[in-house]
Amino acid sequence: MADDDTPTLKVLITPQFDENGLAISLLISLTIDSPLLVKDSKLVTFPATFAGVCTEHELKASDESGELSLVFEDPEESDQSLERSWVTLRNTFGDVEIQYEVSTSSKDQFKTGGPVLGLHSEQGGLMGSGFAIIPVLPPKETYRNIVEWDLKQAPKGTRAVWTYGEGPHPVERVGPVSILRDSVYMVGRIQSNPLATTTTGNYGYYWFGSLPSNIELIKDMHRAFFANAKRFFEIDSHNKEDFDHPFFVSVPKGNCKYLAEPPLHRSFVRNTGNTKSFGGTSFGHSYIFNYDDQIDKVYKFDLIRWMTYEMTHIWLGPSVGEGIDWLYEGIKECLTFYMPFRNEGPGKYFQSTVTMLCTRYYTSPLINLPFEDVMKLADTDAYAREHVRARAWAFVFGVDLRVRQIAEEKLGTTRPIVDAPLVSLASNKPHGKVLGIKQWIKLLQPLMGNEIQRRYKEFCKGKTILLPETLYGTKAHYLKQVDEAILDFCINRESFTEGVMRGLRVGTRAEIGNLRNGEKILWSSHEWRCVDNGDATMEVVVERNGAPKRLKYLPRAFEVTKSWEMRTREKQELRAYEKLLREEEKSARQGMAKVKLVTRSSKKKETEMEKGKEKQKENEVVEE
Repeated sequence: MADDDTPTLKVLITPQFDENGLAISLLISLTIDSPLLVKDSKLVTFPATFAGVCTEHELKASDESGELSLVFEDPEESDQSLERSWVTLRNTFGDVEIQYEVSTSSKDQFKTGGPVLGLHSEQGGLMGSGFAIIPVLPPKETYRNIVEWDLKQAPKGTRAVWTYGEGPHPVERVGPVSILRDSVYMVGRIQSNPLATTTTGNYGYYWFGSLPSNIELIKDMHRAFFANAKRFFEIDSHNKEDFDHPFFVSVPKGNCKYLAEPPLHRSFVRNTGNTKSFGGTSFGHSYIFNYDDQIDKVYKFDLIRWMTYEMTHIWLGPSVGEGIDWLYEGIKECLTFYMPFRNEGPGKYFQSTVTMLCTRYYTSPLINLPFEDVMKLADTDAYAREHVRARAWAFVFGVDLRVRQIAEEKLGTTRPIVDAPLVSLASNKPHGKVLGIKQWIKLLQPLMGNEIQRRYKEFCKGKTILLPETLYGTKAHYLKQVDEAILDFCINRESFTEGVMRGLRVGTRAEIGNLRNGEKILWSSHEWRCVDNGDATMEVVVERNGAPKRLKYLPRAFEVTKSWEMRTREKQELRAYEKLLREEEKSARQGMAKVKLVTRSSKKKETEMEKGKEKQKENEVVEE
């Protein structure tokens, strides 16, 4: 709660429309509660994510003394951030108001493979993050951040939504100014689930127009899954059943019982049309999922994985310190199959997802590269970016399976032990505490001993992570080793975003598929489908002899490697397997009984022998 001394930062957003009623830009008015800046102080900084606001003529400022003159501060030559800052030419008096207009961002952002932060138009509306419309403001620990929309000139049926509530009336959120930037803004003819939301509702799912049939299914699952995710992460402090286990003596106090901050989440869906895009970007308490005109080729399970990843990101990402991203990524990838499985998800989903993740890891061409080198390449190399998450998953999953085995054998339980390290990571993140691989290892050492350190060292060196056939905690599934071809797109992967075929290698499947260096690429399918599925083909439309020509090839090397595939036991096979387990357990018990029987018998003989010796000694004494 804010007290009376908490300064206010008010944002008034007025969408601008063209003659056809289509939203084209946002007029922003920022009012800062008495910043008390002296002459030559930096008032605002506009990062490169902004479209427009490039000169001092495009920004107006005033305070209680009238117009506030500003000067544009040129970035230094050594500054690669392209930030544009404005400084005051006099001291400020009272509240300061800043006005500027933000236009839509370039769609080139969708080509980078990174977060999409810009403001983009769709079906007459606008959607984007605060990083594209709110500048960097004078830092203070806490503001009363208020967002209000002016829709008086908007077409009938226009709605406006901010991450923390629906307008047009003021919505307040107390916290740092970063709240305004790390959030989502949407205005236009918005559709939603639920159909209507209140200003302070804690959940919403939003889109423009109509949804494709497969996303329509996800929309109906989304709210229920959010409730399940809350139950998974938000452990009630009165529910101590799992945490009364002796293992938790080693878990630092305050780490194993927690309540996450009050739940609030809004998910936004954006159709990018023929601009290639599939995936999402997470913001504070919100998420934007982007899809393109290839959405009909996406399977339901792929969308469920993205939905699960989105939910886990609420509690586990982004990281709160440098160098720990990969661990969180590995845990989130594990949860993409554990959470739906625990919440009675589709029967074959668990099997399909584990198989996909195995393909992604074991067929990577970088599987044996030291992890430090993989991380260095990740900024510029698509194979490296994919492999960071894949290897992180293999490490976490391998540790998880081993922990299950040890816990089952030594402690007679699996569930609380498996969740313990995860709970610690999730509980510390909202408080800004760095809890990474070192702390995670420390939590697991009481159970695993030095084995966890050995596994981590092998992970860093690039030694292939081998998974056990048996999956502890489920009898219906098992892992089977299979041969799969190594991932290889055979050309420079930047070709698909740059639009020109480059780096085609002789003798590869791409060359055999009739691809040629230097040809213009008019269209291409999604690479991620080929990364996740060893049988998926890459489709490309090139310009040849002045006409479009469609080609396809398998982006795999001729060399094969060992991978894993999750299989499901048939009912008859499962009964036979359960019978085998019972027999092994019975044999183990009988073995222990025989040991006990032999021990008792031996002790009886030893006692009788001792008594015989004592009696003989007594007789010898009597004879003497």
